[in-house]
Parts: sequence; structure tokens; C-alpha cells
Amino acid sequence: MKAIRSLLITLIVALLVFGSIVYVNNKSKVSGATLFVPETDSTEKDIIQQEIIDELMLNLKEQGVLIKSIEIVSDDRWAPPVVIDCVLQSSTESGKTSPEDPIYHMLVERAVNLAQTQGLIVGATGITFVDSDGNVFSWIISAVKEIENINLEFKQGEVGNDTVATLIRQDLSLNGMILDNLEVVSDNNNFRWVKLDISVPDIEIANVGIKSFMDNFKAILTNLITKENAEVAVSQIRLTTTQGHPLLTYVDDLQMRTTFWWQTDGLIEDWLPYPAPIEINN
Repeated sequence: MKAIRSLLITLIVALLVFGSIVYVNNKSKVSGATLFVPETDSTEKDIIQQEIIDELMLNLKEQGVLIKSIEIVSDDRWAPPVVIDCVLQSSTESGKTSPEDPIYHMLVERAVNLAQTQGLIVGATGITFVDSDGNVFSWIISAVKEIENINLEFKQGEVGNDTVATLIRQDLSLNGMILDNLEVVSDNNNFRWVKLDISVPDIEIANVGIKSFMDNFKAILTNLITKENAEVAVSQIRLTTTQGHPLLTYVDDLQMRTTFWWQTDGLIEDWLPYPAPIEINN
């Protein structure tokens, strides 16, 4: 009986020692991570992610984005299997995209992509647009840009915003259109934005000049970036009639290499392949 009891004690001690060895070895393999993660650790991680999302939503609202909600959802089709799901309010009453929607879309995708630098873990961005009655009329999901593929050094460079505005003005060919406003600004991350507001007396003049204008503007941006050391992260164009009727909204996120646009019925589509994406070597 004593022999059996001694054997059992020996086995228990051996198991305890073995278990300790397994725990220590595994702990060392994960470089400081905890082998058995308590629920509090997982909760803390979720809290950090939610704090990033809350700040992102606040920043988007400050930029004028009509964002109704934003949440983190799980989706195994993406890697990592996390989607930032955003619901945006459109001003449309016709079930069609409104002139401001492309800008909102760009701002959300851009913010989610850059939030990875703050520690956000995400595989895709889902954007739902609802009309004034709350009805869904558009839903888009797209993969985020991998952080190593985003040029985070895409700063404004040695050339100031006023100089960039001057360079644009002297080379801009309006082709019968009117330049109402040219704004060159740097955002909170010191990335440069170029915003143009142009107008025409009627849509016929726009149809004659829009393609040449877009080609010319693309050439100006290319020259600024490649020859003047004046990086431009985002360019934005609003084209309206002189009476204020929107004809075209065009947003080109050169840093993220994504383009969004809206145009009214009757505006020619010959410009659509233009400008081609500007290739920037990181």
C-alpha cells in the first residue's frame, strides 16, 4: 500500500514539474506574451480598438462627414478577419449617390487606413450609405491598404503650400471654365491637400473642356511630386454651373492610390479614364 502511495505521489510531482516546464517553455517561445490569456487581456485589447474607433468617428465628424454609426465586426473572408463597418448619411432623396458622397467615402477609407498606425487591427472597410429616410441605397466593402504599402513619409516636403498654389495657378489651363477657389492646405498629419472649385456657365462648356482640364491638372500634380519635391497626398475637384448646380465631384487620394467621383447626368464620360493613376515610388 505504501509502495502504491509513493508511486502516486511521484507521478503527481512529475506531472506538476512537467506542467511547469511546458508553461515556461511555451511562454518563452511567444516572446513575453502570456500563454494562457485571461479574459481581462482580451477585453483590454477590445477596449483599445474601440477607443481608436471612437476617436476616428469624432475626427470624421469634425471633417464634416455625416457618419451615423461605426462598429467593429468579424468577417472571416478578410485577413485579419475584422471589418470596420460605417453607416453614412447621404443627402440624396432620389436613391442615387449625392455629389458629396465620394468625398465622405474617401475620408472614411483614408481614416481607417491611417488608423492602423495607431494600432487598429482591420482587414476591410465596409461603407453603407442611407438616404434621408434611412433606406440603404449603396454598400461597398474594400480591403484596407497594408500599412507597409502606405507611404507615411508622403509629407509636404520642402515646398510650402503658398508656393504650391502659385505653381498650380500659373500652369492651370481652364479651357473656358472659371477657377472660383484654390485651396492648398496640410491636414493634422502634415499631408498636403489641393482643393479646386471651378464653374461653368452651362454644361455644354464643361463637356468641351473637362477632358483637357483633367489631363492638364494631372500633369501639374505629376510635376509637383516628381520635379518640385512638393508632395500632394489628396486632390479634390468640385465642378458646378455658375448657378451652383453640381456637375462633378472628383477626389484622388494619391497617397492611398484610390479615386472616387460623382457626375451629373449629361456630363460626358470621355474624361473618365483621366487622369490615370499617378505612380509614386515609395
